[in-house]
Amino acid sequence: MPLKKIEGGNEISKLFCDRLLTISGSVSSSDSCPELETLIAETSIFRKELQKRLADGRDRLLEMNSYRPAIAAKLVEQIQAEDSDRSLENYFMRVFHHFDVEVEDLAARTYFLQPASEITGVFPSIPPEGIGVTFDRKRALSREDMSFLSWDHPMTTASIDMVLSSGTGSASFGVLRGFNRPGMLLEILFVLETTGEQSIYVDRFLPNTPLRIVVDHTGKDVTDSYSVETFDKKVTAGSIDPLLDNERVVETLLPDMISAAKSIAAAHRKEEIAMGMLRMNLTLNHEIERLFVLQQKNKNIRPEEIQIAVGEQGTLATLIQHAQLRMDAIQLILCQ
Repeated sequence: MPLKKIEGGNEISKLFCDRLLTISGSVSSSDSCPELETLIAETSIFRKELQKRLADGRDRLLEMNSYRPAIAAKLVEQIQAEDSDRSLENYFMRVFHHFDVEVEDLAARTYFLQPASEITGVFPSIPPEGIGVTFDRKRALSREDMSFLSWDHPMTTASIDMVLSSGTGSASFGVLRGFNRPGMLLEILFVLETTGEQSIYVDRFLPNTPLRIVVDHTGKDVTDSYSVETFDKKVTAGSIDPLLDNERVVETLLPDMISAAKSIAAAHRKEEIAMGMLRMNLTLNHEIERLFVLQQKNKNIRPEEIQIAVGEQGTLATLIQHAQLRMDAIQLILCQ
């Protein structure tokens, strides 16, 4: 018959083992032993109290996050949908072409990457001898020599950083034709970002947030009137030289439009910071309250744990409140 594991058996053994060994060595099986009966009674009482204490002091947060089939099924569906999405693969093809990376087709959604020049050698995660990659999860599981590229793969995050830090396309000019409102538009992309102790994972509550602002030549906010799709489809290339030769545009109009966009972005910054603070306080207040409740029932919860959580909340509040705007890209558009 298999042995049944006793909850809290270790603690019971520490407390009663020596007495049990002493009694068992001094009496025979036929003798009546009041000491043994007393030991059994005390053990039974202690076990009941121990089970109640363990039940009251259990980690409810861990239980809340334990396996639940309905939620797990949805996660599986999301992963499957993500695997069939080709947007990451299409993005990488454009990035590889831009950074002069040779791409050789090996199989469906599977490629061999190799630097085409010495400049390409700085591309992240691609050794000089080349590397095999795949966007197919099943193939990656069956081929250990293939790297599975996903949105959280180091090559993905590093390539995005390369694109963002390259400066290419951060300032541009275009012409928007077919509108009955001639004039100029200025589109600026700001990034609200935090600095300091990034190891505390402040991006859980306030990740680097893009803020897109569009103003007209009067400084009016017209962001809602001109979507990203509108500019992508209808703005065409043009020559900016005539505008640069106009002193009023360069010295007065353009600076005023930039100043208006910054003021609008500053208002959005306050809203994003307020939302970040709300998300952070809701999460941390719940965690700190949980620790206080557990500490009343479970003495293994040390005061230092609560102090660490309170300190983390203070640090996060400071980081979120001091988040700053950075101008990341600018586009001047002439309406005709």
